[in-house]
Amino acid sequence: MMTFVVMLSIGLQLAAAAWAIRLMRYTGKRVAWFLISSALLLMALRRVIALIGIMNRGNLPWIDVNEFVGLAISLLMVAGVVLIEGYFRHSHQADLEVREREHLFRLLFERGGEGNLLIDGGVFIDCNARALELLGLPAKEDLIGREPSSVSPPMQPDGEPSDRKAAAMIKRGLRDGSVHFEWMHSRADGSLLPVDVVLTAIPLHGRTILHTSWRDISARRRAEQALQESLQTSEDIIRSMPMGIFIYHYTPANDRFVLIGGNGEAERLTGHSLPEVRGRSLDDLWRTWYDGEGVHDRLMQVLQEGTVYHVDDLDYDDGTVHGTFRLSIFRLPASRLVVAFEDITSQRQREDAIRLSEERHRDLVATMAQGVVYQASDGRILSTNPAGERILGITFDQMVGRTSLDPRWRALQEDGSELPGAAHPAMVALETGKPVHDFMMGVYNPSTDEQRWIIVDAVPLFRTGEDRPYQVYTTFTDISALKKAEEENRRLNAELEDRVKERTAELEFTNQELEAFTYSISHDLQAPVRAIDGFSQALMDRCGEQLSPDGRRYLDYLKVSAGKMQDLIGALLSLSRTGRSPVRMMPVDPTTLVRDVLDVLQPELEGRVVDIQIDPLPPFRGDPTLMKQVYHNLLANAVKFTSRCDRAAIHVGCTGTGPARVYFVRDNGVGFDPAHAERLFGVFQRLHRDEDFKGTGVGLAIAQRIIRRHRGWIWAEARPGTGATFFFHLHSAEPDVEVAA
Repeated sequence: MMTFVVMLSIGLQLAAAAWAIRLMRYTGKRVAWFLISSALLLMALRRVIALIGIMNRGNLPWIDVNEFVGLAISLLMVAGVVLIEGYFRHSHQADLEVREREHLFRLLFERGGEGNLLIDGGVFIDCNARALELLGLPAKEDLIGREPSSVSPPMQPDGEPSDRKAAAMIKRGLRDGSVHFEWMHSRADGSLLPVDVVLTAIPLHGRTILHTSWRDISARRRAEQALQESLQTSEDIIRSMPMGIFIYHYTPANDRFVLIGGNGEAERLTGHSLPEVRGRSLDDLWRTWYDGEGVHDRLMQVLQEGTVYHVDDLDYDDGTVHGTFRLSIFRLPASRLVVAFEDITSQRQREDAIRLSEERHRDLVATMAQGVVYQASDGRILSTNPAGERILGITFDQMVGRTSLDPRWRALQEDGSELPGAAHPAMVALETGKPVHDFMMGVYNPSTDEQRWIIVDAVPLFRTGEDRPYQVYTTFTDISALKKAEEENRRLNAELEDRVKERTAELEFTNQELEAFTYSISHDLQAPVRAIDGFSQALMDRCGEQLSPDGRRYLDYLKVSAGKMQDLIGALLSLSRTGRSPVRMMPVDPTTLVRDVLDVLQPELEGRVVDIQIDPLPPFRGDPTLMKQVYHNLLANAVKFTSRCDRAAIHVGCTGTGPARVYFVRDNGVGFDPAHAERLFGVFQRLHRDEDFKGTGVGLAIAQRIIRRHRGWIWAEARPGTGATFFFHLHSAEPDVEVAA
């Protein structure tokens, strides 16, 4: 028993020594603990030596009080050392954790990307390098001890004083534990710095300090400003765009797209003002289209994936506005859709017109009698029409790919010589870029085994911006029958010319004989007629008293008839001279001719009321003597046929300009029946009785012959009782004729 007690005591003392050595890890008092552990080891060693001696002697004494006291002391020592070691180990661990946290906080405080500052008692007590950099200060000493308002402008952007607002923010931070706000600071160089501030209250040893974290938001402000300007620009662009713009916002609550904005063009195209339609859903304004299958799903896809949805042809009809629209739908941020649309009604109409025109063109080309061929830039035939196949005598399959250089065409020039392939109209048009028109050539037709003659037009086709043709469009007409007819006509014309020459010579000879006969008869009749008139007058003078009343009346009739015969013979002579005298073309002033004629007719106007109007008459080229005769005959008729008017009116004028110029003489006399107008210009043709108006019926025939010799024509218009107007037109009249003064 004693041995067990001793051994237990030794073990406890060794354990106490071991814990004492371990305790030295957690304390800096290495010397004291070394002495304690050494004493414990010596006591344990003494006990071991004593135990060994007792065991060697074989004498195991009974346990005495000292051994129990030693055992108790050993137990107490072990327990004490263990408790002390546990206390120091826990204290050491806590110190390590505190030091690690302090190190981490310092790292975060000093090295963070944000400015960190500590405030205590309303002043700065610490800051990191980033805070100094943001404020533009060189060292902490320039900031420590200053109030937050000292690094701020007098007023914040919202108009509140900086000191009052800073005090309010500190108060809120102390009350709520944390507060987040934006602030405007003053840098050392006087510039302003916008920052995002997080102010946090930190309890420390019975008091509260404030930690502020600053983040520079200058870039964000610039971005926001740029975004605002961009949005403003976008709004300006939207307002000025020629397309209609409606902006819709998607509301998940009712799964609808609600109109929130747009531009003036959208109002014009749809006929609805923005105040009228704002707040209405997309399916309300575009119901006909929106009700289509899958439209809502497509819009949701645009909203979720950012794709673009195009609607090329939408008929819009709200009862007031009708049209065809093209839509483009795309996404904006914040669950918004833009519906951009334009009115393509006119475009669709133009496209339909173009399509209809193309169809008509194809039908026309397919049915036209002319051959049509399209050739590529290298001369290869690309297409043709049925007429082209018929005229050329080969099918399109045989023709496609062939060029104008192919010798199988057996092309001929108009004179019958060979036509080189490079001289074909299509190749010339491709080479020069200029059209070729009315080119005659011969081409061999293998289906009829004959040479066909065609008239060719070749037109080069250009793409926009290019100066070389990419195709040539050739049309050709088969004139083989016409060419044969021309050859026959040429032969017949040659024969006809010979016949015409013979007939012309015969007619000239006949006319000469007729004019000579007319002149001779007229001239030879004058002497007998003068004799009849003279002897009738002599008989009346010498034997008048011896004659009975009937005899004297017969002599009067004879004398009057002789006078009338003399007038007719004179008219025939004038008509004959008109045809035989040459036409001397020179500038003529018709106003002078008219005034000279009126001077001659003045005796017939005496005692009458006659209004004569002479308009400015432009000059012309003609024979002045002959044209004076024309005006004399026309004005003499006007004077004669207005003789029964209380107030006669004669108007001489001209209408039209240049080659369309027409001269006229108008009166308000008795006129004539227009049904008999064609008789007016015949020889001895009269529409009035001789008892009413004297005349020979030759004056208008003479006027017509003179006008025809001037390569012109004359005609008349009239109504019975309202007067007559005689017009004449001269091919020889020129607008720039000048008459010498």
